[in-house]
Amino acid sequence: MVRQLLRLTQAVYDASVAAGQLRQAQLLANDTRVRLLRLRDALPQPAQPTPAGSAQQPSALDPQAQQMLERMNAGHAHEAPQAASALPTKLQPDQRRTTAKPGADRGPER
Repeated sequence: MVRQLLRLTQAVYDASVAAGQLRQAQLLANDTRVRLLRLRDALPQPAQPTPAGSAQQPSALDPQAQQMLERMNAGHAHEAPQAASALPTKLQPDQRRTTAKPGADRGPER
């Protein structure tokens, strides 16, 4: 949604510049920058990933949900070492195709 609003703002800015309304274009650009900075400051900060083996943070889940999550994660811990290939293990060349020989029932003389 923000991207669409920025595209619209860019189109209005370009129209203002094309129409010779430079003051309007400058005000629009400054206002957009200020609003984007406020929007960025209002967004929550991305979570920092915890390195493997470090102490886990306390969970906001109830104990039963946390236990289910741990079971699911434990099931993924032993993934297959190699992904299975969709290709056959032994490739065989195509058999040579033979064409029908002309005969009494085949060919232009029929």
